[in-house]
Amino acid sequence: MSLSDDELRGLSALLNEVIPPSADGRMPGAGEIGLAPRIARDLARQEVVLDAVLTGLGTLDRLARGECGAAFGALLAEDRKRILAQVAEAGTDLAPLLAFPAYLAYYEHPKVLVALGLDARPPHPVGYELEPFDQRLLESVRRRARLYREA
Repeated sequence: MSLSDDELRGLSALLNEVIPPSADGRMPGAGEIGLAPRIARDLARQEVVLDAVLTGLGTLDRLARGECGAAFGALLAEDRKRILAQVAEAGTDLAPLLAFPAYLAYYEHPKVLVALGLDARPPHPVGYELEPFDQRLLESVRRRARLYREA
């Protein structure tokens, strides 16, 4: 199941509330770096969670349109926070459902890695520099009797 453009915009706005941009602008918000499509794909593997998120996004959107006259994804930050607070009070808090997938996607994103002072690449296949291994460390293991029998 894929999300509509409105649902992706709503999810992006919600992700910016789960992981907001830093006040100094150094760290981007989760929604502003385009994580919504990836998180939607990740959630598609967990149908129950995806259904709950879609239901919650629909609730956010209905409340936003009713109170502010615009979709949730188009609201200003203070209006989003107010709508989210209402939904959370009603027992439909989406942040816990999205926190883990958002953190996974966020801390793998190249912009976030660079902002953290890390190389924007996976550790492998390039890997990291290791000190040469001292083979003498294995001598005591090599001198031991076998703990197995040949089959």
